[in-house]
Amino acid sequence: MKGLDLKIYSACVDEVRHRAVKLQLSLSNSP
Repeated sequence: MKGLDLKIYSACVDEVRHRAVKLQLSLSNSP
């Protein structure tokens, strides 16, 4: 992989992880 591809990949992984955390938080807040 080239450096740029790696940067884009890292950004995507961070975004997915962020959404997963948000989803878990909203689920645990639900009764």
